[in-house]
Amino acid sequence: SNDYLFNYWASHLHCLLKGVPREELKQAILDGRSISLCFPEHRIYCSGFVGSLAAVSMGAAWSIKRRGGSEHVWLFTGDMGAECGSFHESLKYATNFDLPI
Repeated sequence: SNDYLFNYWASHLHCLLKGVPREELKQAILDGRSISLCFPEHRIYCSGFVGSLAAVSMGAAWSIKRRGGSEHVWLFTGDMGAECGSFHESLKYATNFDLPI
């Protein structure tokens, strides 16, 4: 899929489901990148910092809308990230501008 995926530290299964080859994911984990797996070629961006991706993923959705793209943005967050102010602000903005997220 051409959709974008933003996730936090527990993103291993999401990466596999999005199409990252098992061996490539395994090597990234063994290389110590497990907490912030990023595979731009698969449009996967992850971070170990709670709440850090809400505004980034909303910006990606805004970009898609501005250029008339058909992709969507998926942000997976936990209960702690959903309590961050940046999450609430991003959610409100994305809703008000009907962004594909």
